[in-house]
Formats: sequence, structure tokens, C-alpha cells
Amino acid sequence: MTNIHKTKIFKMSTSSSVYKNKQKMLSDFHLRLAVLVYRCLHGSAPGYLAADLQRVSHINARRRLRSSTTSALVVPRTVHSTIGNHTFPATAASVWNSLPESIRSSPSLQVFRSRLKTELFARSYRHD
Repeated sequence: MTNIHKTKIFKMSTSSSVYKNKQKMLSDFHLRLAVLVYRCLHGSAPGYLAADLQRVSHINARRRLRSSTTSALVVPRTVHSTIGNHTFPATAASVWNSLPESIRSSPSLQVFRSRLKTELFARSYRHD
């Protein structure tokens, strides 16, 4: 085997492992962020974080929408797409809204974590 072939094989194997590491990091991030949002919505997180999250049902103009009957959060508009989308309220609301309603409406933190881990595990195999 020539050096060129060895280099190509090495690049292919490292790129797939880097992809899997990024997927795992993203999944871990979503897990921690979703748990933090759950805590914010149920009063067991710091008030300064909970104050940044707003349910769709709490906005008068959106009460007639179907989403007002769910536990969806408002994703705030951002001015800068590179910086603004990475703020806590925007990211937390996006991650929360991406979860199925059956997970968001969990009765306890323990049940929420269990359902969330199952969902994120299933997602990791759906996207491969």
C-alpha cells in the first residue's frame, strides 16, 4: 500500500470519528440544556435563567394558535444570526421545541431525563 492510500484511509477514519465525537458532544449539550430548561419551567433553576424563557401560551397575540395549547417556548428574534442564535433563550427554546410533547410534559425530572435520553439515543441513530 502506498503512502497516498494510507493517508486517504487515515483521513477517512479520523473524519468519521471526529463526526461521531461532534454528534456525542451535541447530544450531551442538548441533554444538559433540555434538563436546565425543564428546571427553569418548573421553578428549580435560577430566576435569571427562567426569566429569559417565555411560553407561547403566555403571549396574548398567540393564544389562538395551536401551539398555545402545548408547552412550546417562544424563540426570540435575533439581530445577528451568528451571535444572537447562540444566546441562552434562543438555543434553549429551539432545543425545547424540538422535543416531542410527550417528553416536554413529563411529570417529574427523573421521568423527563429518562425519556429525553431515550429520544436523543434514537436521534443519534436516525441521523447516521
